[in-house]
Amino acid sequence: EKHWSRRLRTLERIVDKVPCTNEYPAYASFTGKPKERHLYDEYPSVRGKTLFLSKDRLYLTRRIIDEVFDFGVLEENKLVDLITALHDANYGEMPTADWFLKRWVYFYQAEADRVGAPYVTHYAIIKHRTCPRYLRPFAQPLMEIRSYFGEKIAFYFAWLGFYGYYLIYPALGGLICTLYLLFSGTSDEAIGIHPEQIIMALALVVWSAFYKESWDIESQYCALKWGTLNFEEQEVDRPQFHGDPDGEPRRISPVTNQKETFYPPEKRQQTQRNSLFIIIFFIIALILVIVLIFEIEYLMYLQGGFLASATGAVGVLQAVLIQILSEQYGNFANARNDKENYRTQTEYENALVLKKFLFEIFNNYSALAITAYFKGVYFICTSGTYKQNCLGDLKLLLISIFGTRFALAIYSAYEERVNRIIELVFGPTKNKDDDADSDDDSDDENDDLEGGGINKKKSSANAISETQRFETELELKAYEGTFDDYAEIVLQMGLVSMFTLGWYLVPTLGVLEVLLQIRVDAYKLAAQTRRPDPAPAESVGSWGVLMESMGVLAVYANAGIVVFTTRSFSNYSFLEKLLIFFVLEQIALVLKIVTHASIIDVPTDLSDKKRRNDHVVKRHKVVAFDDDDVVMAGQDDDDTDEIPSSMTQRRNIGIGDDYDLQKKREADKKRAAEHAQKISDLALQRGAVDADLLDVNALKPDKPLTRIQQHRLEYLRRKLLGVDKDLALLRNQYKVACRHEVYKPKLGISYSRKDPDLALGLLSVTVVEANGLGTLDAPLDANKHPVRIIAHVREDRGDADETKEENPSISVGPPPQVSKPAKKAKRTT
Repeated sequence: EKHWSRRLRTLERIVDKVPCTNEYPAYASFTGKPKERHLYDEYPSVRGKTLFLSKDRLYLTRRIIDEVFDFGVLEENKLVDLITALHDANYGEMPTADWFLKRWVYFYQAEADRVGAPYVTHYAIIKHRTCPRYLRPFAQPLMEIRSYFGEKIAFYFAWLGFYGYYLIYPALGGLICTLYLLFSGTSDEAIGIHPEQIIMALALVVWSAFYKESWDIESQYCALKWGTLNFEEQEVDRPQFHGDPDGEPRRISPVTNQKETFYPPEKRQQTQRNSLFIIIFFIIALILVIVLIFEIEYLMYLQGGFLASATGAVGVLQAVLIQILSEQYGNFANARNDKENYRTQTEYENALVLKKFLFEIFNNYSALAITAYFKGVYFICTSGTYKQNCLGDLKLLLISIFGTRFALAIYSAYEERVNRIIELVFGPTKNKDDDADSDDDSDDENDDLEGGGINKKKSSANAISETQRFETELELKAYEGTFDDYAEIVLQMGLVSMFTLGWYLVPTLGVLEVLLQIRVDAYKLAAQTRRPDPAPAESVGSWGVLMESMGVLAVYANAGIVVFTTRSFSNYSFLEKLLIFFVLEQIALVLKIVTHASIIDVPTDLSDKKRRNDHVVKRHKVVAFDDDDVVMAGQDDDDTDEIPSSMTQRRNIGIGDDYDLQKKREADKKRAAEHAQKISDLALQRGAVDADLLDVNALKPDKPLTRIQQHRLEYLRRKLLGVDKDLALLRNQYKVACRHEVYKPKLGISYSRKDPDLALGLLSVTVVEANGLGTLDAPLDANKHPVRIIAHVREDRGDADETKEENPSISVGPPPQVSKPAKKAKRTT
């Protein structure tokens, strides 16, 4: 310990002379030991250097608060109005909300080395590296997003940017097919086999598999870079989780023997079954509505004239209906999910994903599937050259769907401005919230007159005070999370991978929508919503499974469009088409499986980085060395002078040496025995256990060890290091316990040193009979008559000659009281 400061100064001098950047630093649990302080990275802040980023401080603060007060429950029960993280909590510390507006939202105005990178493994992610000009639309400051908003939101934007970047490949393929049809003078609706359609269908299947595997690797790099690899958080109960109102809302846990909120799984399963039946009913009703719309379109086309020309608007109606039903069903799904009363947030979100996507798959793809596979058979194709080929109708419907998605994305960014324009034109709309806030407005006016309020007109000319800045943030909307944003892009991936054959420019529109979505979501976070609570995350969760499901659906959708929708196989019978469909589908499935199998889940570079970080943590944090020539753990540098040089260095004996090898072995054996004795004496002085086994080198025999013996010796050496560490931990725990309590062997329980008559322990008591509280035949009902049991353990009084020190129970002491556990040690951050 006396040399750690000198080592720290040496390391600082080395770092000053050799600047370097570790792209994937190692992460370890933080402890407050001074001699380990130099191992952790430091960050600049308004208060000087700090060990924690802004998102870390907010996360730790919220966790500490929630250990005392569960503000989520208080907010749910309207006892607390709001608890939220603030933008720029440390005002002036980078990054800020304005910084994100300048370099994230308006990226085209920012410096080339400040816009970030398209994905985490890109070289431009390193500070002061320049992103290529052609990639700047995809670039995002992902490291700053993570340090400000936390890993959960950073993972969403990393996934969104990565998906948009990989959409370039199918977009280029679609552009090539479009140019081929344009310059060749052919039509994709002409009779005959179209090779470009088959190639594009197989390429989309391969791309979906390639993207999924690439993102799995990229997400591991993100988790490694951000320190959340193998992160497992012990989830707490949701604030909305409640006990069974009809039964026992709280019960004694059979695991912890403590009271907990309890909701019967049987009731939840019954609610889930009811929800499933309702969802199936909605899906059937949705399909009937879509079929009815197609029937109306068919009748309009048969009428001719103006009605026939107006059939093109049916596609717009379908696209608008998709968005309306999606929003309305989303409210229903949230209500049903709330009724199922899930304990943790992960369980709640997984159930919500399942409910929404069971409906959304039919809502978003039913009209397209009917147009592609059944419209030409049961109705009539209203667009295109051939009325039995509905590629033209499919193209118009895709244009309508993407046009609606673009319009909604733009509206969400300018929603406040649009609402203001509506208020200017039609006047402000009065609602209940305005009535409820009228009293608060009058109070603010009185405060202004008294001088204690905020004069907004005056503050507009002067600098905004800190109080006003915080109060302004409270007027912003709460951030709704990334659930709907994930859902929109996953559904878009289905459109790209399944229906690109209807219009080759669908991937290009997908790229443009992703680029727009990145900036719109960034603008919402930086300017329109309150700062969300930072939360760690290891991956995108169940959304990865949904992306894989879209790749599986793409196999059958593309094969079906090639065989049944296009005119490539129009001269074949239905049975022949069905056989071709199965062959093409199997080829696509094999290509998908081969693509998945050909990409290594953990590349060598990633594996090496993981192993390197594990080695760094073990070497510098855990202090576990791999070499046998290291001195005993905990030994000072000065003690190494007592060890012979032959034991601290590896010796290689040459074949041509003149001295006798046998004498050399005997001399080494003798020195090893002397060294082992010194180590044992030194260890005994320090109170080590089994000190004669602390030096593994002294146990080596004269003969060379076999490979099995070497592995066994290495195993014992590592086990010994682990035992030493465990012993040191137990000693510290024992010392801490001895400072607060004293153990009474006769009673088998500890007593507090501060209050000698206070027993520390947990007793499980069963009341069999109590005077006036019931009998064995008629026991007391604890639910109707709560009983409080006060237990106190005391020694039996000994002889009268015993002293007060020998038997503390002789003293009168305080009256018996309920035993309480010892207070937890204060947390060091």
